[in-house]
Formats: sequence, structure tokens, C-alpha cells
Amino acid sequence: MSGSGGTVYDPEPPVTACDLLNFPSILNSPNPIVVPQLGVGTVLQVVAQPRADGTLVVVAMHGPLVAGSITSDQLLRLIDCTSDGHHYVAEVTSIKGAKVDVYVRHV
Repeated sequence: MSGSGGTVYDPEPPVTACDLLNFPSILNSPNPIVVPQLGVGTVLQVVAQPRADGTLVVVAMHGPLVAGSITSDQLLRLIDCTSDGHHYVAEVTSIKGAKVDVYVRHV
């Protein structure tokens, strides 16, 4: 039996405005040369870089060195926003061995 009063399915989730986009993440493939230079509170520049295959990878930069890559369920939105000229940083929130937690935020 079907009835009314059910929920409405919305196939597209709401889009976060670029200046409100922020989320926790970890540094994937952390650079073993850079990790010892980081501390809680270190601010890394977030940059979308092209790969050889034409896709983009989002990396966190410590000066001229890649500290690691950023992944998240918000990654496509982050790439769209950086492509539109928005800038983001990843602030280190904890370091446990090679695991580096960061918080990505708009600047």
C-alpha cells in the first residue's frame, strides 16, 4: 500500500559556498622530509596541481615542498573553488608519527 507523507528525495545535496568550505582531513602520502618540520599550528598552502594524465591532485605545500595530498568527500568542491580563484590553507591540528591531521579552511 502506498501513501503520502513520505520524505522527498533530493538527488543533489546542497552546495557549500566557497568562502564557507572548511573540513578536517589528513595528509595522504606525507612527505618524510617535510613531516619533521611541521608542528601543531603550522599553516600549509592548499594547491590544486595537474598530474601527467590531466587530472588534478590537491596538495598541501610547506614552502616549496609538498607536505602531502588532501582527500575528502569535499574534494571536488575544493577543486571547483580553487579553480574559481578561492584560496585555502590546511592548518596542522595533530601529528602522531607520520599521521598528520589538518583542518582545511578558506582564507
